[in-house]
Amino acid sequence: MVKIAIALTGWFLLGCYLFLEYREYGPAFLRHLSAGDHTGQMIFHGVMFLMPLITAAFAYLIHQKDNLLKNMASERARQDAILGAIGEGISIQDTHFRILYQNPIHRKLLGDHVGEFCYTAFQNREHVCEGCHLAMTFKDGKTHTKERQMPTDKGTVYLEVAASPMTDLSGKIIAGIEVVRDITGWRRYETRLRESERKYRELVETANSVILTWDTEGNITFVNDFAERFFGYAKEELLGRNVVG
Repeated sequence: MVKIAIALTGWFLLGCYLFLEYREYGPAFLRHLSAGDHTGQMIFHGVMFLMPLITAAFAYLIHQKDNLLKNMASERARQDAILGAIGEGISIQDTHFRILYQNPIHRKLLGDHVGEFCYTAFQNREHVCEGCHLAMTFKDGKTHTKERQMPTDKGTVYLEVAASPMTDLSGKIIAGIEVVRDITGWRRYETRLRESERKYRELVETANSVILTWDTEGNITFVNDFAERFFGYAKEELLGRNVVG
């Protein structure tokens, strides 16, 4: 409605102007409009007659601006939905290391820090961290990955952070994208696996039984301490021997 009112304003102004001219000059007002006493007056007459076109064009520009803002908002919402559905924390930082964007998962992992410098928000530092993976990305334009630990109320959280460059159409790096993956479960699994392997090796090494392992070709790959004593050979002499031949 506002845009229609703006477009019609030009006709209203032109109508008022013609009415005032008629009151001033009577039926001869058209001759006055076409003649004019000087150049400035002729320009003014021309502007008034063009007023409907001017206001219509202004209303059209407002309409186009509204459509552009609407499309931008729709595109932003679509991008946010995509980035939020990826399942990993994503942030965008400018070349000065200021955080421009965080998706919901990133905010859940590290807190809301949009507008802050990453080295202050995540490391409580006043300057860029030494060996910063994002700084390396800005320098060579490649993807760099690092792991970091973060203490929480539920224990230590292990994160894998990958930084990649964001470029403009000319290829100039204008920002960096960080993808943060929570690898705590994997790290804990690795720890449990190593502990299980250690306990298994201790059990096998201390068993009072001969324990050997060999590959598919029959070559010995493992000898426990009891087997070494039982056969009277050092482990180095037994390893690699073939149990078939």
